[in-house]
Parts: sequence; C-alpha cells; structure tokens
Amino acid sequence: MPRILVICDETKELSWLWEAPSLQSCVIETVGEEADVLQLLRRRDFDIVVTSIAAPRKSDFAHLSEILRIRPGLRLILLAPETTSNDLIAALRAHVFACFSAPYNTGDIIAMTPYAALHRLLFPRPRPRFQSRTPAACPRL
Repeated sequence: MPRILVICDETKELSWLWEAPSLQSCVIETVGEEADVLQLLRRRDFDIVVTSIAAPRKSDFAHLSEILRIRPGLRLILLAPETTSNDLIAALRAHVFACFSAPYNTGDIIAMTPYAALHRLLFPRPRPRFQSRTPAACPRL
C-alpha cells in the first residue's frame, strides 16, 4: 500500500486527493509547509511526496533536492501555481518526478500518483546522473 505525504498548509486545496477512488488504498498523511518535513522523512519512509509551492524560489528547489538526498527513491510531485520555464528546468534538475502548473487538471495528477508509486516499486533507486566525458577520457576509435 503506497504511502503518500502531502505537504500543504491548505488541506482544502488538495481535498480531491482523498476523494479519488484510485487512491483509496493509499495511506495519505498531511503536514503543513512549516512543519519539519526533513525530520519526518528521516523517521518514516514514504513512496510519494505531493507538495505545493506558491511562488517557486531557488531555496524551494534546494529544499526538494534535500528531500531527495534523505530519501533517494522518493517520487516528488510538485504543484506550482505560478511557474516559468526556468522553474520547470529547476524542478527537473531537482529530480522532481512530475510538475504541474495551475490551472491543475486533477485527473492528470490523480492518474500520475499510482504511476509514481509503481515507478518507485520497479525502480527503487534513482538512476545515476549522466556525467559527460572529457575528450581525454573517451576511448579512441
């Protein structure tokens, strides 16, 4: 049974997660944005984290990277009401599993959540980052 952590101050904002039939078998836990999420993740394991960032800042993406450092196999689903292309690139660099911009299509997010749990089950550890080789390190043909 997948364990989902929802990081959001306004639980009404994400109430549709609890109402989704496909997520009825999931254990969903909610914490406020001010709660010490990192401490919670050190104590307990979750499969998916759904978080909402009101106005993405560089420090928010650093926080997401820290979450993934603590729990490398975790799948992060980011809901960002106001995003730019630079925000999306920063989210990808932070290894976010999925990023949604407002207006949210709740059906897409609900469909993505079990897929993220399945992905974690099939691929428990993230793939190593691509490292470019310098010409000196490449074998000659």
